[in-house]
Amino acid sequence: MAIAPRGASLKLTPMVALFGYMSQIRVKSSSYQIAPIKNPVDTVNLVALYLPFRDLDEFPSSAAKATPQDQNDGSKKDHQRQCSEIADVQDNGGHCVNSMNVLVLAESERQCWLEKEASLQEMIKQLQNEKDLQIHREAGLEIKILRLQSEKDSWHHQEGSLEQEIAQLLQEKAALSVEEKKLQEKS
Repeated sequence: MAIAPRGASLKLTPMVALFGYMSQIRVKSSSYQIAPIKNPVDTVNLVALYLPFRDLDEFPSSAAKATPQDQNDGSKKDHQRQCSEIADVQDNGGHCVNSMNVLVLAESERQCWLEKEASLQEMIKQLQNEKDLQIHREAGLEIKILRLQSEKDSWHHQEGSLEQEIAQLLQEKAALSVEEKKLQEKS
């Protein structure tokens, strides 16, 4: 499996991707992305080319010691074994390619969810800021309401005082009117 820094454009050969997968190289997915395999069939074919010569015993130089009859029998067996191994590799290669595709899709989906989570976190922050601003406004309005209520109470108190003064002045006026009538009667 090949890795590239996030946002980089990296083209890989299918061999690198398959051998990376087969050796189970792990990727730290938070800062890397996986490059997809372009042609999985080439991967299987390239791996199959290397299969007949896995061990030194199977190298062509060891076949030179055998007799021509042994070589014919051996070559038929080798051919059958190679065909069997190629079929196994193609089966496993398809599985590896499918696994890589699943891994690439999973990483893509994970990135999508991370982006959604980040946008939701940003939205939560904005809503929290709006909520805090609204609470601040409500607190300011409550303070204004208390101040106006206090002012209203003060005006009611002054109104009551003025009404008492008016009542007292009316009484004084009435008393003066009575005295004035008395004075007019005497004169």
